[in-house]
Amino acid sequence: YYQATSNTRVVGAEIALIINALEKYAGIKRENCHIIGRSLGSHVAGYAEAILKTLGSITGCDPAAPYFQHMPPSVRLDPSDADYVDVIHSAATDNMFIGFGLSHSVGHVDFFPNNGRIQPGCKADKFMSFITEL
Repeated sequence: YYQATSNTRVVGAEIALIINALEKYAGIKRENCHIIGRSLGSHVAGYAEAILKTLGSITGCDPAAPYFQHMPPSVRLDPSDADYVDVIHSAATDNMFIGFGLSHSVGHVDFFPNNGRIQPGCKADKFMSFITEL
């Protein structure tokens, strides 16, 4: 996980290159782009915007908490990352033994279905299942 977290800035830069190429060669305007990222991908979207400067919108689905929880906005998804940032927290917690998503608001609009906890009817991942059996 540590290596994947470290790679988020690089992946964000690569996505920015792709969007720049789409703008240059296909006439797509970055202001009309909408990046959707899950977990680390939410923060990747923020890093892409740091390079692009004018991204339309970002949707973060369960932005990753480990290494990002309670960190300054410059190193995680935040409202300044796009004209509009909406976030869905469905596995939010301050305790990684309960969930892996950020527990605090990081967008213009943040949704916390089921108070941000694991959703009814959804199976927890294998790590979560192991912990709950202890």
